[in-house]
Amino acid sequence: MRYLTALLLALTLGSLLIASEPAATPAAAPAGATALHNDVCPISGEALDEDAIMIESEGWSVGVCCKMCVSKWEKLSAGKKTDFIAKFAPAGPVNAMCPIGKEPVVLDVPVFMYKGNAIGTCCPGCAEQFMAWDEAKRDAFVQESMSATFANDMCPLADDPIMNDENPSVVFLGTRIAFCCEHCLTSWQAMKNPERVAILEKIKSTPAAE
Repeated sequence: MRYLTALLLALTLGSLLIASEPAATPAAAPAGATALHNDVCPISGEALDEDAIMIESEGWSVGVCCKMCVSKWEKLSAGKKTDFIAKFAPAGPVNAMCPIGKEPVVLDVPVFMYKGNAIGTCCPGCAEQFMAWDEAKRDAFVQESMSATFANDMCPLADDPIMNDENPSVVFLGTRIAFCCEHCLTSWQAMKNPERVAILEKIKSTPAAE
């Protein structure tokens, strides 16, 4: 009887201790890094939860599932790290002007996706107003931005010539930027907007030949 009483007491105390433990909170991003918001571990491929470990890479805060994967990530080549980051880094807006406010796009405002294109706005509320437009009007706005021709005849990352219209390219803030290869395009996709803006300004200062 005494044994049973002691066992019940131990189980009760254990339950109280477990209940009193604070709830787990998501790991904080390293200071100065921008959250990548990847939902899978780049090494194991497993879904991440609140116990994910955050590490800094190329200015991004990348989540991994365990300490072992931290070590494996650090051993990856720079190219493989860039390839992974590019999958989750926010896309740059294709438009230079907000469709609603008629003001320059504010890059600190998150873009929203419309038919595969990242749309920028001057404030968060404009996204809902844009989606209230009829589809034809939305499509026409996007088409106006996407119709831009190549603004550069040299790759901004590798400094190699752009051979023809088949080269990979992106539209950023209303300007179509061409790259010499898919690798350079991936590097662009892994960048943050301030880096992209610096490249765009350089391109505009030396426009493509007619």
